[in-house]
Amino acid sequence: MASEFEGMVYVVDDDAGVLDAVEEMVRGAGLRAKCFREAGEFLRCVSDSDPGCVVLDVRLADRDGLEVLELLKARRCRLPTIVITGYGDVPMAVRAMKLGALTFLEKPIEPKELLDEISKAVSVVRLRARATYLPELPNVELTGGERRIISCLMRGLTDAEMATEFDVSRRTLRLWKKDLFSKCGVTSRRQLLEQVFEARACS
Repeated sequence: MASEFEGMVYVVDDDAGVLDAVEEMVRGAGLRAKCFREAGEFLRCVSDSDPGCVVLDVRLADRDGLEVLELLKARRCRLPTIVITGYGDVPMAVRAMKLGALTFLEKPIEPKELLDEISKAVSVVRLRARATYLPELPNVELTGGERRIISCLMRGLTDAEMATEFDVSRRTLRLWKKDLFSKCGVTSRRQLLEQVFEARACS
């Protein structure tokens, strides 16, 4: 699992026994782990651009785990998150998934089940890293937002999905795309991606 993965598995749970067990399992799989008993400490330490994933308990001493998910979403932090709880119900699971959780597991959790979900999260991180690598396009200076749009196009996102990711209307998203296409001298997604892949092949 650890091959080519340099990210961190963040484990957030106020139960010291759970932290120790998950940390041991993660390290046993060849991954790095960083544990937190408080949500506040985790939020202060994690970077929005960190490559990694999160194992997050719902009931924490200082903050509700789903509130943590909301804060990560507001920060546009896209760390794949596995939500765990010993007091789950259907509405809680639905809310977690709407907030972007990769999956929702109820305690007690079988170690293999959790490790499988961490493996899926690691795969998501790897795919995003490959998809978001953008070479420099000849004679075009892209802004951070424009590079992010191209990254979304490379991942195959629809206009609706991109609008949600940027938290803008579809109309605004389409105007941004139109400006980007004009800047790059193309008229379609296909032509733009052809430029990107050609530049990648030459880099």
